Amino acid sequence: MSAATPKKADGWFKECGPHSSVVISSRVRLARNVLNASFPSLNKQTDLKNVLDTVLKVAEAHPLFKKGSIQRMPDLSALDRQVLMERHIISKELAANDRFGGLLLDETERTPVMINEEDHVRMAALGPGLGLEEAWERLTELDDWMGKRLPWSYHTSFGFLTACPTNCGTGLRASTLLHLPALVMTNEIHNILQGLSRLGLAARGFYGEGSKALGDIFQISNASSLGKNEKSLIRLVQQITLRLVKHETEARQRIHETPWRVKTEDAVFRSLGILQNARQIGFEEAMTLLSRLRLGLHLGLDLGVSLSTLNSLTILTQPAHLTRAEGKDLSIPDRDAARAALLRKNLAR
Repeated sequence: MSAATPKKADGWFKECGPHSSVVISSRVRLARNVLNASFPSLNKQTDLKNVLDTVLKVAEAHPLFKKGSIQRMPDLSALDRQVLMERHIISKELAANDRFGGLLLDETERTPVMINEEDHVRMAALGPGLGLEEAWERLTELDDWMGKRLPWSYHTSFGFLTACPTNCGTGLRASTLLHLPALVMTNEIHNILQGLSRLGLAARGFYGEGSKALGDIFQISNASSLGKNEKSLIRLVQQITLRLVKHETEARQRIHETPWRVKTEDAVFRSLGILQNARQIGFEEAMTLLSRLRLGLHLGLDLGVSLSTLNSLTILTQPAHLTRAEGKDLSIPDRDAARAALLRKNLAR
């Protein structure tokens, strides 16, 4: 088995896809459970071990993972698990599962499969920008392949059975990660996010469920999957994402006009000045300031930095990535100093 630690410092996350001015990334995920085995939350160790062993053995034959990684969570250090979580490859829950958790990861890091998280198997396809349909095409091929080799728990009325009732049915969760700074600045974001629930969508933070929105970055996804087919769910998230892109673009235009323009440009260049000169900076503050730079780029301001660099810094300035880059444990002040140094280096004129 090869190591599941990412090969590239910042991976595909630095790339820019369709509608990248607002949409950072897209993900489609499927939840599946093995027939006649108890859900992971019941913590029956024999079932968890059998599921882990069975899924890993089946996956060894898939071409994606022959060139990628097949790993048991206990074989990874706490730091490696944290790095994978920071890259949105695994969840916080799987990162904490150091006994019977597992991970399958392709070479490009765009098709992770978590084993024994909330469900026995959670397979996903992800990529930069708005690419839900492309992600679904990749994921449905993997799902078909796995389904021919593993008996899934399925009910004729309720569809695929999952640990959480909201995931029953297709077991599908389609989501996009959006940068919405103008809607935050104009105080429109609260009403917009409230409206999503009426459309069957949920809004979450930077790390997904249970997290807050760092750097004006929000994750939106379908709230449930029962009673709808996969394509209709993906189409719903796609349509609402495009609507949010439109709202954010219009808000950016408004704040770049009088009387907002000077205030907006001042906020952007103050942020650049801090990032270019700070000697210590926390992650939340860094995310807030990087958000302002992303906004400035899309308003056409000359900042001497690319969107790709800002995407990379969103990943590389996280705590576990800094610790791994330094090659040693860091105190919080030392980590804040290392983050500031990395930002100065990448944002120097």
